[in-house]
Amino acid sequence: MQWSDLVAWEEQYGPINDVQPLTPLQQGLVFHTELDAEHGVDAYLTQTVLRFTGAIDPERMRHAVQTTLEHYPNLKASIVTNTSGEYVSVIPATVEVPFTVVDVAGSDDFETTVTDHADSQRAMPFILTQPPLLRGVLIQNHDRDRNALILTAHHSLLDGWSATPLITYLLQSYRRPSQAPQANKAYTQFLEWHENRDRSESESAWSAVLSTLESPSIVAPGVRNIGTHPESFKFSIKKEVNEALTALAQTAGATLSTLVQAAWGVFLNTITGQETVVFGTTVSGRPAEIDG
Repeated sequence: MQWSDLVAWEEQYGPINDVQPLTPLQQGLVFHTELDAEHGVDAYLTQTVLRFTGAIDPERMRHAVQTTLEHYPNLKASIVTNTSGEYVSVIPATVEVPFTVVDVAGSDDFETTVTDHADSQRAMPFILTQPPLLRGVLIQNHDRDRNALILTAHHSLLDGWSATPLITYLLQSYRRPSQAPQANKAYTQFLEWHENRDRSESESAWSAVLSTLESPSIVAPGVRNIGTHPESFKFSIKKEVNEALTALAQTAGATLSTLVQAAWGVFLNTITGQETVVFGTTVSGRPAEIDG
C-alpha cells in the first residue's frame, strides 16, 4: 500500500480504521461480481430473512443492526484497488448501514409482501466501493403483530457459517440496546493465520488430488453465454422413494447430501466418459487452529 492510497481513501471515506488484504476466495467473488456487473446481475449476494411476532421497535432494530457493524468491523468494508492493482478491503471508521422500514398495515398477504421485497433487494447489486456492503429492510404489519427483517449482503462479507454469530449478536443488541459494542478481532486473526500458511504445501496437496484428472468435467461443452443468475428447481419425490434413499444413506453411514453428490458423480462419468470427474460443492466451517 502506498501513502497516496491512504490519502485518497481518507478523502473518499473519511478516517480509516484498517486496510486488509482479500483472501483468495474473496478475490474470486469480487472478480466474478465485476465481470457480471455489465449485465446488472450479482450472483454473489447472501440474504437472511428473520421473522418476528409481536411489537418490534424499528429504531431499536436499526440501532441493533448498526451496533452489529461496529462489533464486526469487517462488515463496514469497501473493496477497492490500490495503486498496485491489488484488491484490498478498506474499513472506514464511520459507516451508516442503509435501513428501510416498510409498514404494510392492512395487507392480507404478509408473506407475499416479504418475498417481493426480498426479491427486490436481491435484484439490487452492491457497488463494491460504496460501503457498507450490507443493508436491512424491516417489514411490519402492526395489525397482526408480524415483522420480517431482511438482511442482504455481498458474499465477500458473509458466508453461511458467519450468519449465525452475526444474527445472535444482532438479537442480543436488540434486547440490550445500551450495550456498547466492542470490536471483534476474530477476522483479523483469521487473516493473520491465512497469511502465515505454507501456500506451496497446499498447492502440492491439491495437485496430487487432481493429478489423475484428464480435463474439466463440463456438462454442456457446446453451450455459450451461460447465465450466472442463481435459479432454483423444485420437484417432489414419492414418500417411499425418500424412505428408501434415507435407508440407503444410513446403511452406507452417509448423509442424503453425500448420496446425491455420489449420484451426480456417476452422472458426470456417464455423460463425459471420463473415469475421473470433478465438481464443486459448498462447504461451511472454520479452521480449528483459530478461535471464533
